[in-house]
Amino acid sequence: MLKKALALGKAVIVSEYALYSESSAAKALGDILCAQGALGTGNGRNVNFCGQGLAESSDSDSDSDEVSDAVSAAGSGVLVIGALLYAARLTNAAASFQLTDTSTYIGMDWKQHDRFNIGISYAERFGKDGAADLASTSLKFDYLPKQDHTLRFSYISDLEHPDRFKASLSYKILF
Repeated sequence: MLKKALALGKAVIVSEYALYSESSAAKALGDILCAQGALGTGNGRNVNFCGQGLAESSDSDSDSDEVSDAVSAAGSGVLVIGALLYAARLTNAAASFQLTDTSTYIGMDWKQHDRFNIGISYAERFGKDGAADLASTSLKFDYLPKQDHTLRFSYISDLEHPDRFKASLSYKILF
């Protein structure tokens, strides 16, 4: 019967109907069927795979791992964006998001009184291999001494290499 089932071109998992599938008699029967080309043996609930077909199953495992990783990353992204929007709503902050195939940017700005703003952000830039080339965080403080004038202190740091950072002080006048 096994040869007829294999002739159909499908993978075959055979079941040994033994009271105890862990018994030596059941294992011996399973070994014989594996030697004849079965993909695995089982008792109706559990499947023990034979040596044949493991390469095929590992390919499907890696495909399912990739899908699982993608779903996990998407779920984490949605969770982070939702948490930031909730925090922005509670604290009257302006939240900004930019997600592209080459970069990610998440930022929040809080207006303190009429003359002070505080902002934080996180950014990643991705290379051609899909891995993050640069992950940075920034912190900025704005002071508005007059209308259309802004004094800004900002600090940007590379998360992978904390010794790489940039601190700047700028004064902007709008005309």
